[in-house]
Amino acid sequence: MAQVQNSMTNLQSELVKMFRYELSANELMEIKNLLASYFQTKIDRSVDTLWADNGWTNDTMLQILNEHPTR
Repeated sequence: MAQVQNSMTNLQSELVKMFRYELSANELMEIKNLLASYFQTKIDRSVDTLWADNGWTNDTMLQILNEHPTR
């Protein structure tokens, strides 16, 4: 018999283990907001590092926007 491959990510598996009970709509929204905030913080830090490592400024971003106008 073929082995069924787990299609969940490691994060999904951990969350399933942690939350085996029903949450209220408010609790679910709070957890979604916590996760969104966590990932937003990680993105912000990565972008800040990228800007610092490359010496980018607001003027750099304006130059890039002017070089590649939207269609």
